[in-house]
Amino acid sequence: KQKTAYEMLRSLVGSEMCIRDSFDTGSSNTWIPSDACKAPGCLNHNQFHPQESKTFKDIGFSLEVQFGTGGLSGQFGQDDVYIGDIKVEEQKFALIMNEDGDIFAQSKFDGIVGLAFPQMAAYNFDPLIDTIIKKHKLKSNIFSFYYDRTAGDSNSKLILGGIDNSLIS
Repeated sequence: KQKTAYEMLRSLVGSEMCIRDSFDTGSSNTWIPSDACKAPGCLNHNQFHPQESKTFKDIGFSLEVQFGTGGLSGQFGQDDVYIGDIKVEEQKFALIMNEDGDIFAQSKFDGIVGLAFPQMAAYNFDPLIDTIIKKHKLKSNIFSFYYDRTAGDSNSKLILGGIDNSLIS
C-alpha cells in the first residue's frame, strides 16, 4: 500500500486556516485551493479566501500544470504561511482556480507542497523549502520523512531541520 506524508500548512487569514498538504518530491510549486475554484476537488476541501488575509498579495502570474493523475491551473499570490511552527513570510504559491482529474476530488489532501529543485519552479519562484533555508529558519538545512508502516495509522511525518533518531530502528 502506498503511503503519503502530510503536514499542516497554515496561512494567516485573520483566524488561522489549516490546509492539509501532500508533499511532492516531483514538483516545486506550492498549490492551495482558492475559494474561486468550483471543481469538485476544490469544493470538498479547505479553500483559501485571499480577501480575508491582511497580508495576501496577488502577484499577477498564472500557471497550468499537468501531473500524471490530473491537472491544475491557477494564479500566483504571496502570503505569510506556517509549516508546523515555522513562519515563512511572503511565500509565493499558486491559488488553484481549476482542477482536472478525479484524484483531487478523492484525495485526503487539500493542496500540494513541491519539494523538488528550484530550477523546476515556475517563474523562478523559490519553493517553500528553499525559502525556509534562505531565511535561515532551520538548525540544519535538511528535511526527512518518517513513514509509519502500520496499516490505517497516520503517524507519518515530515521533519524539518534534522532527523528524529527515535524513529529509526
